[in-house]
Amino acid sequence: MIPRYKLAELTMYLAVIASIHLTLTPLEQPSIETVQLEPITVTAADPVALHLYSHRWPCTGHGCADNVAIDRIADAIRYHSERLDIPIELLVGIVMVEDPWLDTLVISTAGAVGLFQVMPMHTDAWVSCGYPLETIEGSTCRGAEIIADFLHRANSEAEALLWYNGCRHQYCEGYANKVNNEADLFGGE
Repeated sequence: MIPRYKLAELTMYLAVIASIHLTLTPLEQPSIETVQLEPITVTAADPVALHLYSHRWPCTGHGCADNVAIDRIADAIRYHSERLDIPIELLVGIVMVEDPWLDTLVISTAGAVGLFQVMPMHTDAWVSCGYPLETIEGSTCRGAEIIADFLHRANSEAEALLWYNGCRHQYCEGYANKVNNEADLFGGE
């Protein structure tokens, strides 16, 4: 079975190919004519993808997730939520606080990378995460692994979230509330 995001990518590539007409005439250089097609609308019944798309902040960087990438983010969140037995709402809340633009190439001033803002020192710490940290899958896998580890070791979810954030002072104690507010906005599947 082909994953939904692969089908969407294939559909987009076919649409691009279909929009290009190559005309060859004898003894002339080839000319290429581009024809404007109607935009492809993908109907998504995926509540995670719909939430991410509708609640993201305006993004202008080179890594801004398009609809296909948002579907991939949603699939990765769902997969790692189930694999690690983490509430899907929590992962949605974390990504929407850490990277509300859904800019897959974002790097913080502290050096944290990607959607889940994972520090590069965690790149090799999780053997189950085979994708590079700078990818959707790599960032989501490591972010989910880190919060799963913290949830097992901390006395509370709020404490685990503060550890995830790297909070060491009182000014960031609102982080857990921000994540939980975003999680509540999603509300689940």
